[in-house]
Amino acid sequence: MSGTHLDAPAGAMSQSLSHLNSALEATYNPRSSNESRQEALKYLETIKTHPEAPYNGYLLAGAKDQQPAVRHFGLSLLDYFLRFQWEDLNAEQHSALRTWIVSLAQDVGDHDPAFVRNKIVQLWVDLAKRCWADTWMDMDQMLQTLWDTQESGLGPRGTVVYKTFVLSVLESLSEEIFVREDAIAGLRQETLGCAYNDIMIPQDLYEEYVSTRTSRLDVRHGKGGWLERLCTFLGLCLQDISSGDETMLTCAIKTMNALKPSTSWISFESVLSTKCIDCLCEALTVKNELLRTVSIEVLYSIYSRPYDPDARDLWYRLTQPLLQSDRIALLRQVYQESLVDPTDIDEQKYTLLKKLSEILAALADYVSHTSQLTSIACDVKEFVSLLLDLAQNDSLAVSIPVIHVMPKLLETQTDARLRTTAYQAASSLLRISSERLLKYDALPEDAKHPAVLFMNEDFETLPERHAFVGNYRRFCVNIVEVITRSEPSQAISHIFGQAVVMLQNGPFTAQRGFAADKFSTKSLPVLEFDAQANVMTSALKGYMSWKADVEKQDSETDYNENAARESLAVQDYLEQWCRSVMDMQIEDPEISRLVTLLIGAVVLRTLSSRTNIAIRAVVYLLMPHCSDNLSIQQYSEAVKVLEGVRIMELQKFAMAFPGTLLGMLKPIYEAWQGPLIINGVASFPAFCNMMRLEDLPDFLTKYHFSEVQDWSMQQLDSTGQTRQTEILASFSDLPLRMTRSMLSATVEKLREGTQSYEVACALWGVVIPIIIPNLLQLMKYAHAFNNMANWCQLPNELQHVMRRILTDRFWQAGISNESRDDFYARVSGSKTSYDGFASTVRGAPRNIRELCYHILYGMTRFKEQFFGLSELPEPLAEALFADALALATHHLHSLLDLGSCLVDRCPPHHRSTFLPPVLRWLVSQLDLKISQEWDSIARATAQSTDDDDLGEEMKNESMLRQLTFSTAVFVSSVFDPHREDHAPVQQQSTTQQPAEGPTLSLRTLALSETTVLEPLLLFCTHALRMRDSRSCTVICRTLCSILPTFHSDEGPAPAIREFVCNEVLRAAIMSLNEPYFADLQRELASLITAIIVLYSNKTSTPRDILMSLPEMRAEKVYRTIDRVCQSTSERQRRALVLGLLEGVRGVSIHESGKISRTPKEARSALQTQYMEVEQQPVVQRGESPGLEGIADLFVSDA
Repeated sequence: MSGTHLDAPAGAMSQSLSHLNSALEATYNPRSSNESRQEALKYLETIKTHPEAPYNGYLLAGAKDQQPAVRHFGLSLLDYFLRFQWEDLNAEQHSALRTWIVSLAQDVGDHDPAFVRNKIVQLWVDLAKRCWADTWMDMDQMLQTLWDTQESGLGPRGTVVYKTFVLSVLESLSEEIFVREDAIAGLRQETLGCAYNDIMIPQDLYEEYVSTRTSRLDVRHGKGGWLERLCTFLGLCLQDISSGDETMLTCAIKTMNALKPSTSWISFESVLSTKCIDCLCEALTVKNELLRTVSIEVLYSIYSRPYDPDARDLWYRLTQPLLQSDRIALLRQVYQESLVDPTDIDEQKYTLLKKLSEILAALADYVSHTSQLTSIACDVKEFVSLLLDLAQNDSLAVSIPVIHVMPKLLETQTDARLRTTAYQAASSLLRISSERLLKYDALPEDAKHPAVLFMNEDFETLPERHAFVGNYRRFCVNIVEVITRSEPSQAISHIFGQAVVMLQNGPFTAQRGFAADKFSTKSLPVLEFDAQANVMTSALKGYMSWKADVEKQDSETDYNENAARESLAVQDYLEQWCRSVMDMQIEDPEISRLVTLLIGAVVLRTLSSRTNIAIRAVVYLLMPHCSDNLSIQQYSEAVKVLEGVRIMELQKFAMAFPGTLLGMLKPIYEAWQGPLIINGVASFPAFCNMMRLEDLPDFLTKYHFSEVQDWSMQQLDSTGQTRQTEILASFSDLPLRMTRSMLSATVEKLREGTQSYEVACALWGVVIPIIIPNLLQLMKYAHAFNNMANWCQLPNELQHVMRRILTDRFWQAGISNESRDDFYARVSGSKTSYDGFASTVRGAPRNIRELCYHILYGMTRFKEQFFGLSELPEPLAEALFADALALATHHLHSLLDLGSCLVDRCPPHHRSTFLPPVLRWLVSQLDLKISQEWDSIARATAQSTDDDDLGEEMKNESMLRQLTFSTAVFVSSVFDPHREDHAPVQQQSTTQQPAEGPTLSLRTLALSETTVLEPLLLFCTHALRMRDSRSCTVICRTLCSILPTFHSDEGPAPAIREFVCNEVLRAAIMSLNEPYFADLQRELASLITAIIVLYSNKTSTPRDILMSLPEMRAEKVYRTIDRVCQSTSERQRRALVLGLLEGVRGVSIHESGKISRTPKEARSALQTQYMEVEQQPVVQRGESPGLEGIADLFVSDA
């Protein structure tokens, strides 16, 4: 780059323009051979690094007689030196680059292609990030000069091309400085942020701001500020739009796009001073969907900021204008004019509808926090009415933001009038919730339901739709619970009264149209009552929450008396409801099933103290309600399901009203010492014999399983079905369910520290040591059944059959391409087929495993009686985890849940003896399993073909991501310094005498016990390379939190430090180098930064690792490490690391060109959030770990 003046010689490249054109043609032409394309790319790469490249790039870019591709290549030469050579250039060369870029900007014209103009904008912004407010102080003046240029075009409004250029610069610069985690901008974050703020804010605020600073940047030119300037220009554009000027419409949209990134951070005083809200509302008066949509987006960027109670006056001033009657009327007008027909959707109007819902939901969220907005000037009644209109919109995507936020208005405690206004809509909200809890996926495919038609437009895949509908249902349930929690008597009577009307009028008896041969669980009346049953269940939860609130209140006598009257009224009504429903004739087995469950829930949860209604309910459950008809399969299956529900509910009643505890424990005690268990756990063959699986290979050979391709189409004969029944019966003979039920009843009904609990501890303390040895053996063999090593003696064809048998059929929310009900129907229809037999075989050991987990979970409530067993930890860990690798990924969730339970409930004085083997086995096996599965997915991806089953691959990867994330959260919880480690101190009795032992926090144990720390660190290292962004984020933060622990030179710290500096640092850099992790560069850079800051003065390993990277200069590494260690700004440290690794960092997939398909519509962040399956971390301390295997996400076939 010897030439630094505009008249410098063109150099060698200007003499080879024809070669350049040929090379570009070879690069872009799809018909070029791979060899010629590679040669062309190599030639272009050589040009890029030529010393004269920047100047020659400037000449090419400015040569308007050249092809656009040539001009764009010239700009890329400038870009290369600006991004990668800037630090090696001197001041004169910096000035030359700046001069060339500004000159190109001043020369942009209407005829320049958009991609050329956009590239010049990018160069301007990249240059500003490096030297604005330093050596480039007059950028604002230059922008204003371009802005004020008056040539042909807009007359007094300036020139369109320069206006749009400046708007693009302002938009991009604001995003780079404030929104994105840009490495270069991050290095100068404080300077650039202050400079941009200086040129944006109004003059009066600027003067006030400058007066409070000790120094000023002097980057601002003229008066007004860009926020005011843009709002003024927007107003002019809107005036001209009204007269039909299409050019000004484009300018108005571009202006609001430029405002959008700045309005997300600029001070509210600036927004108010420039009357920005008024300008944006004025844009809403123009009947143009695109203009209105952009205006709504800018408003959303303002009002979606987190509420700050310290700035409540500013919030009030900002929000009050939108809540006045005329503005609400304007918003309602926009809503009404944007309504679309589900059979003929106008995409622009529909997008506007969804954006409008988001901004109104954001406003509602703020209103729920304040008590100021219900003044006379704010029309709260009309605002709530408008929200209700949106909530009732036929499109679930339009209504979901409002449905999500309505509970906040209902629960607000800041303003009584607002709360009253919201509750005036309670009956409508309950109706909406009931309607929207309909199982849409169960409707016929040709159904013309408006909500279904809109969902067909919104979602391209069934998994997206499943996830969205699941979230929508959660929000509806929340509305019901909140309303009932506040007004229990009115809500309960309204909701349960609606159910009575449906039962009295619905086609559920022969007289009203029911016929067994036409029975369907997907008929609209059945689906509607199913939705109402969900509302009723939610109402019961809300009522129980209200009762819990009352118990916590330390209120005056009047309050307690009112609450008692309210509770009595609810119970009286519910008792009367149960009696009236039990007297009804119901011939539809599905409706009868739902009613049976509701009666059980009402009586057991709210009327357990009323013996008479409990007896009446038991009598009802003992009576058969629907006669079976074997000739009608679907009806007969529903009757069988109903009978199973009746038996289950009767068991619940038996557990709720037990006799003496000792009498019930005696059968359990005897069963676990009986010959069935003793003989069955003697060996693996004995286990198989107990489960009637002893000659399974012979059975599979006899029925030619290996020769049948489609097992679902091949039916078992009567002998095979008999064998299937025997396997099911063998499981029922085990005392597992009885033990689980007794533990559940004991644990759930008793509180620790009470006399009843002490009695239970004493009684179970005798039984637990008897159960544990056989339980562990039973669980061990149930795990071993899935280990193919135990079937290796079989011929190859039978081993293949066993693998197929051990592979689950299951439905997964958000992934499966069928509804849950369709999955159930498919599985139910194949019960007597080979598929059904396989399901029975794998279901038997799985059911044993899961019941064993439940039993162990119940035992953990008896602290000393369980954790105090000195010989238990190692056998328990081995039984749980030795064969964990043989289990499918989705089954490991249950093991992780149980492991978390063991860790959380272990008393502090038992941790040092009980937890090490549990943690060692659990984490090491999960690490090995998860790593193997990720490797398997990588191989499958590399070898994938068009014929592969992508749906199955998606399910496998989704399950693996969930397990990886759950494990990452568990590991993070182990190292969490803020977790509540110590159990509450309770009065000890003779049955609760803790053994003497050191009391350790879990974090201390994990960091000090090397047998525990090693598998934890190995998993963390491996997780950095696992392609799950949530897991990687959690692990990066976890590692950063524990790194200071190993700063000392004592004990194992030096060895661990070297491991971190070598393996962990390498893994972090490798991930930083991959496109998948492009969005995690902040977290990965923070981890790398922490390693450098904490350990670079202890070891040279971090420096050596960095210097070993390709094309990494030693002086650059030394300089960066010094600057990182000296900096006190975390963001600046990250920016330095990212700058150092600029050449090896990955780029986002969309940036690397791997995805060429343009999405039909860019979803907002809020819309994307509603499409995510709710995947809370499996590890939840202090709660039941959900040992069903996150049943809401997975449904297995047996």
